Amino acid sequence: MKIPLPLQIARNLPKWFQRYVLNLIENPVHGNAAFMDAAELKHHFSPKQNTGLWLSDKYRLSQQESNANIITLGVTGSGKSQGLGYRNVLDIAGSAIITDLSGEYYRHTSGHLAKQGATIQVLNLNDPTCSARFNPLLRLKTHQEEQFVAQSIAQRLHSADDPIWTTLASELIFLVIHALSAYSRHPARRQYQTLGNVLWIISNLLSHPNDVSGFFAEALINDPFAFARYQSLIAKDEKVLSSTITTAEAALELFTDPAVRRLTAGDTLCLDPQIMRRQRIITYLIVPEHLTGYYGLLMNLLYSSFFNETFRSNSTETAGYPITLMMDEFPAMGKLNNFATTATTIRKYNICLHMLFQSWSQLEAVYGKTDAESILEGGVGTKIFLPGHWLKTAQWLEASLGYTTVYDSKYGGVDQRTVREALLSADQIRMLEDEHAIILTGNKRPIKLNIPYAYKTKLNTLLNIPPAPLPTGTADPPEQLIPLGHLSNANDLDMFSDTSRATSPVP
Repeated sequence: MKIPLPLQIARNLPKWFQRYVLNLIENPVHGNAAFMDAAELKHHFSPKQNTGLWLSDKYRLSQQESNANIITLGVTGSGKSQGLGYRNVLDIAGSAIITDLSGEYYRHTSGHLAKQGATIQVLNLNDPTCSARFNPLLRLKTHQEEQFVAQSIAQRLHSADDPIWTTLASELIFLVIHALSAYSRHPARRQYQTLGNVLWIISNLLSHPNDVSGFFAEALINDPFAFARYQSLIAKDEKVLSSTITTAEAALELFTDPAVRRLTAGDTLCLDPQIMRRQRIITYLIVPEHLTGYYGLLMNLLYSSFFNETFRSNSTETAGYPITLMMDEFPAMGKLNNFATTATTIRKYNICLHMLFQSWSQLEAVYGKTDAESILEGGVGTKIFLPGHWLKTAQWLEASLGYTTVYDSKYGGVDQRTVREALLSADQIRMLEDEHAIILTGNKRPIKLNIPYAYKTKLNTLLNIPPAPLPTGTADPPEQLIPLGHLSNANDLDMFSDTSRATSPVP
């Protein structure tokens, strides 16, 4: 076979030119993958026409593309904060909830946003004495929401080998939450509707069963079905009941911390999306970076409360400010109930979910393979990959970027051949240079961008504006543990007494 003259000329030229010639002359049998060029980037992602997530200092998504949700994958030190995080928080035009590891986003962005007129809220797990208060139980409105909170708490100890204890512990926690909700309907009793009291009641169930049963009988006097479920649970074999209580106590261990109990005894945060659309509210959830696992349950309950508020009204009214949820170290908060469904449906509420974490395996470990794939494939429109990925992620991205057809100039003989070549190989993806990212969005061609760190740009001036004031540390009211029948003073047990002696593990 005679080799076409253009191929003879192209055989020793750069591969990009080989691909160009092949595409002109013959069908690119192995693919014709290519990154977007400058003209395409300007056409699709011009900041003059788009108001969504910034991809770099020159390009940004539309709001509609942002509302299709975003995942940023990058190992520690790859530039999640400096490359994308600071730039996008500083430019938030609406309301937001931000998971803020160690308070860096708060320190570097809250001053600028406050100057722009945004209301700043801080749930400060790094220093609970200078923090808003968040009580997830006071926000529950339906039986289903009570079930979801109980499941979120119990499944943090989920064992695939023996899930029965998780199921029974979830049932017990739900019944206590439900009884407290009924008991606290009288305004004079609302102070008892706390997760500290959930643990308090469960901790007294074996030692003072009659007193706890008396509480349930009073609280559920108008709900005989729920009371029957409680009686059925405590009638189980003694070893089964003991194991159920032990599992529930372990799941609620966070609330043995006096600082956490005080933080969750009151409720001052605004997480109502209807209000957040009318006025700009930026909420920083400050979590010590080395304690994300310890505080994961509170992170989970905060975002779950927001989703409940969003879906409860069944209203898709999106007028007003857009809302962004920036969930750094997303897997650390544990499994959010029905999140695969939430991720695919929340876009119609003009809400952007931006999840940041380090690897696919983190997501699979929390959600399982099926749900993790549902989130990634159906719930996320844009995926951003920063440098330093290891084998599994790099191989997945190599296949997703696609392949191109090149002319093999090393093949001997008269007949020449074309071969398949990855647009970027797995080792090239792993060794992606600093301050760069590979981006997949919708059905568009892949993007490779330089993303300069914020401190190297004009944004550095804004990053150095002093932060907004933290909430003033005020004296908390005395802790209100529900008075069970065997105690005249509910603070007599060591676990809940002398709160000045017990301290949070936060340094």
